[in-house]
Formats: sequence, C-alpha cells, structure tokens
Amino acid sequence: MLVRFREDRYLQWVILFAVVAITIFGLSYINTIYAAVGRTPTLWFHDLFISLMALSSTLLAGLLWRSFVPGEVLKTIWCCLSAGLFLWTLGELIWAYYELILKKEVPTPSAADAAWIAAYIPLFVGLILRYRSLQTAPSRSQLIGSIAFFIVLSFIVIIFIISPRLASADDNATTEQQLVGVLYPIGDLGVALGALWIVFVLAGGTLARSWLVIVL
Repeated sequence: MLVRFREDRYLQWVILFAVVAITIFGLSYINTIYAAVGRTPTLWFHDLFISLMALSSTLLAGLLWRSFVPGEVLKTIWCCLSAGLFLWTLGELIWAYYELILKKEVPTPSAADAAWIAAYIPLFVGLILRYRSLQTAPSRSQLIGSIAFFIVLSFIVIIFIISPRLASADDNATTEQQLVGVLYPIGDLGVALGALWIVFVLAGGTLARSWLVIVL
C-alpha cells in the first residue's frame, strides 16, 4: 500500500488537497487568526468555499450521470449520487443565504437541515447500488478490517460526538433539534463507511481513486 501511494501521483495530490483544505479551515478558527481577519470575512470564506466545492461536486456527478446511456446501472448510480450532492449543495446555499445575505443566525432545524438530511437517502442508495454492481466480495482480511474499523469508528462517534451533544443539549432544545444533531454524525459515518467499503473492493485499481475522494 505504501509503495502504491509513493507511485500514485493522483492519490498524492488528492490527499494533499484534503490536508491543505482541512488545515486552512482549522487555522481560520484559531482565535488570533479569527480576530485578525474578522468574523465577516471568515464567514464569507467558509460559506463560499464550501458552497463552491459542493456545487463543483454536483456538476461533476451530473456530467457522469449524463455520460451513461439509459438502462445502465451506472446511470442510476450516478443519478442517485447527483441527487444527493444537489440536495447537499442546496443546504449549503441556504445556510450561506442566512449568514451572508440575511445576516441572521440559522434556525435549528432549518430548510438547510432538511436538504442536508434528505441528501443522505439518495447517497445511501447510490452507494448500495454501486457496491452491488461490482459483484466482487471483499477478501477475508478486508472483511475483518472493515468490521473492526466500523466498530471502532462507531464507538468514537457515539462516545465523543453523539453522547456529548445529547448531554450538552439546552434544556429548552426541542426533540427536533436534538434529532438533527444526532442524524448528522450517523449519516456522515454511513456515507464514509459505504465509500470506504467500495474502496476496499476496488483496492489496487484506478476506480478506487474517485471513491477515496468521497471518503476524504
């Protein structure tokens, strides 16, 4: 795996881009940098950057969907993924509209939450269809590794994300607000694991690259 990483320039660029993007976002939240830049420029940077990334992903998925002929399973798969990414982009744009145009706090739950949560449905369907279309079973070691990874990651999500959110929830928080806070980590976990499972099955091939992007 390490040798393949050293030889695969595409994979190196993907990981480098992900690391740089995460680093920039992390740095922008450091108090000294945030204070120097200011709240408004930071909001514009975050909202516009994320919206553009989501829109680009939606357009690329749409182009892939249009590239297949009707009746192909890949056309159905990319139709589902395009729909999910479109809903996700819609949520980002609604969120940005609240913060940048209306200049008001986004309510919870909001129309953005509805779009984001709804996006998980076509994304899940697309991932399931893609895995079934491969008609390839993972090896024993991949299966054991995937199960172990799922258990560990689920434990981390429950202990460090879901439980603290429920424990720190405002006494006045509605059931809908608490539910929204729990659905996001569960949905993200499901999408990441689904894409990672496909990467395991396609390991060693060029098709694994695009699914690695989804995982990142």
